[in-house]
Amino acid sequence: MIEIEALSKQYGSVLALDRLSISVGKGEILGLLGPNGAGKSTALKILSGYLPQSSGEACVNGLSLREKSLQARALVGYLPENFVAPNELYVAEYLRYRAGLKRIDSKQRAAEVLRVMKLVGIEQRAKQRFDALSKGFKQRLGVADCLLGNPPVLILDEPFSGLDPLQRQDFRNILSGLKEEGKAIIFSSHVLPEVEDIADRVLIIHHGKTRVAANIEQLLSINQQVVISTHGDHDENLSKLAECGDELTSTVVLRANTFVADIDVSRRADCLKQMIERGISVTGYSTSKRDLEDVFAEFVSSPAEVD
Repeated sequence: MIEIEALSKQYGSVLALDRLSISVGKGEILGLLGPNGAGKSTALKILSGYLPQSSGEACVNGLSLREKSLQARALVGYLPENFVAPNELYVAEYLRYRAGLKRIDSKQRAAEVLRVMKLVGIEQRAKQRFDALSKGFKQRLGVADCLLGNPPVLILDEPFSGLDPLQRQDFRNILSGLKEEGKAIIFSSHVLPEVEDIADRVLIIHHGKTRVAANIEQLLSINQQVVISTHGDHDENLSKLAECGDELTSTVVLRANTFVADIDVSRRADCLKQMIERGISVTGYSTSKRDLEDVFAEFVSSPAEVD
């Protein structure tokens, strides 16, 4: 539903985006990550049609945002990083106004406004002014705005920003429900545990360039270490481990008879077999737990490019 190919954006001599390529399908959630200034908001503004690209292609449902901007933008719901509405407007009043701007038939507007309010759980706030809403309900109103007209694609810039833990949980549930409806969703966030919980895939960018694009399981397995627990003489086991392959020559001692090694996923079964063949009594063989914050730090601090 979303196709990005060699997308670039230049401001004078500054290259904000450098040949980004990614696709997001129906019922899929992509988390867009990067440090401040990495180009996340620029990418999302281009995808929502609010900013033209300098080069490359961005398509929604096969429609080019460059060549068929109006048709493509009609398929996209966009939540900006700092969503605001006029303070004096009531929730339902604001949504009716937005439905009119989106050219939803006047006879269907009331039903459509009620539908999106129920979808995000703000129907009880219909007669509440925007300035009386909590941060969480303001975000919900922003998502309701996105959903007017039932667009198949949602672009959300920092939707978890400023939310407390309960509000984040509510928002995760909303996104999960939208995914089940078949929406293609791209969202940016600095709240990495939320990304890890809800995203199917992650794109990490730095200085406008792709550092890595992979599903969550693949990302968390990168550079994942193996913890080896053994029984018997510690020094003898350590010596035998060094004979089991290049991966185990730099084994780190965690504590007595417990070692840590960097072993590629494809080599783990073979390394375990070699340990047993050399008479090492292996009592435990497991991967160390990693989270998205560990992986993110590695990719944005490493100078190497990742294709």
